[in-house]
Amino acid sequence: KIKVMTHYGNGIPACVICGESRLDCLSIDHINGNGNKHRKEILKVGGGIHFYRWLVKNGFPEGYRTLCMNDQFIEKHKQRI
Repeated sequence: KIKVMTHYGNGIPACVICGESRLDCLSIDHINGNGNKHRKEILKVGGGIHFYRWLVKNGFPEGYRTLCMNDQFIEKHKQRI
């Protein structure tokens, strides 16, 4: 998780919006949305560690960023407006 959060956190394991760095507060955001749909397409089991492993195995593809759960919620709300 630290490796993935660091990569998508621009070199530090922290939210790219607010700087929150508590690992338990961080998640990977699909920048263009549709994260649930994408995870269901690529994984046979849920997200979390399986999704982090997929990101590493696939060479850290573009289109993701590290966000804290608060900013993740705010960004999803913005998409609905």
